[in-house]
Amino acid sequence: MQLSMTSVDRRSPWVRGALTVSLCVSLAVVLGVVMPRGPMSTPDSVGALALCAGLGVLAGRLVGRWAVLLAPASFAMAFELVRLGADGPTVDRPVLGTIYAALALLVGRGFDGLVLLAPMVVGGLWGAALRRRAGRPSAAAHATGVGVGVRRVLLGLATVAVLLLAVALVRPSSTSPVVGPDGAPLAGSIAELVTVPIGGVEQSIMLRGARAEAPVLLFLEGGPGGTAVGSMRASGEPLERSFVVATWDQRGTGRSAGALEDADSITVAQSVDDTIEVTEYLRRRFDQKRIYLVGSSWG
Repeated sequence: MQLSMTSVDRRSPWVRGALTVSLCVSLAVVLGVVMPRGPMSTPDSVGALALCAGLGVLAGRLVGRWAVLLAPASFAMAFELVRLGADGPTVDRPVLGTIYAALALLVGRGFDGLVLLAPMVVGGLWGAALRRRAGRPSAAAHATGVGVGVRRVLLGLATVAVLLLAVALVRPSSTSPVVGPDGAPLAGSIAELVTVPIGGVEQSIMLRGARAEAPVLLFLEGGPGGTAVGSMRASGEPLERSFVVATWDQRGTGRSAGALEDADSITVAQSVDDTIEVTEYLRRRFDQKRIYLVGSSWG
């Protein structure tokens, strides 16, 4: 369907507002059905970001600066309603009362807001600017003043931030090198993020060690929704001096969160089978007869 912006602009603000809400709700319904747990992969995130930014521009052309509030508000409400039936940490009905619950809400909805709503707001600002320019081309072209300059700078910074977010989403994941006392990467060390098919599902493992031929330690932590990659990257360096430390994002966790789409597969028995398969992968990869295990929390 093609929209003639000139004909739409001639209609009442209520008609344009209703059309904006309809478009936002429609996209929210589609995304809520396709990705009820929010964007959980790079294609999901980049595609959703582009769609929401484009919708923001269209909303801004329709209703001007009101798009900054109207578009994200109507989209967010519809998106949350559509995915009410989704079960799992950070996505189902918010339950506040503990620090962990509040953190889960912040992380889950926070990432969705960053990928979905922030680009929509920036797109809305661009659409509103285009609407003003189309309505008063000569005045818009010669607009001056401190307020105008500040708005343009802020819009430019917000646009750069969204572009950097898109770049960060498509940038291949990596982990920094293992370094020596001089700050240079250690010869013979290993620092990798690998994705391995485990139990029919792609799962991620961080491998770090000062010597690639050292004994291998598999660190187990985190149930669905949690990950130990960040904490081990910050505090696991003493272990890296003596072991190749394998920090595994288990099924439904961290960079392996895509497995949440098949929530029925996340069972204790499946976790045991996955652990054995990861152990066998590490034994083959590093030519080791035995693997050391360290368990924490769910691990």
